[in-house]
Amino acid sequence: GSALETTPFNHERQQTIACFPNSSFDLDGECEDIEKFFWIPECSNNPLFDSFVVQFSDNDGVVLPVIWIIQITIALEHGGSERSYLLIESIRERVEEIARIRFGRTKKVRDVEVNYVLVSPKDSRWKLPKHKWSSVSGEVFYMRLQVRDHLSL
Repeated sequence: GSALETTPFNHERQQTIACFPNSSFDLDGECEDIEKFFWIPECSNNPLFDSFVVQFSDNDGVVLPVIWIIQITIALEHGGSERSYLLIESIRERVEEIARIRFGRTKKVRDVEVNYVLVSPKDSRWKLPKHKWSSVSGEVFYMRLQVRDHLSL
């Protein structure tokens, strides 16, 4: 597929581990194809997100890099940690660097956008930490599903 796409979930992505030594997103040489992966943080207890994908879209010669932060849970109460914002800031910095290297010579590159996608039970609540939100704020897409009838608790 093309490096520039119009929707973030329009193709199958290879699953890979996202490493954050010293709270900095380390690509380990995979920066050429960052948008081809479904990134899962190596820390299993990351409280704010389960995974993320990167999208580069082109609108009349202007590249828009977007990070989609994804959280899927069956918990009725879900919050996050401000520490996760540091990880998201690190991802954003790396995506910005890659976009400028790959597209900056021939196209204008806009600032990186961060979008959030949460999927949870219908009666649940999701609370984003307020402290440091402004550094990684973005659109939030919240899908509530009726799952209680299907869970054996």
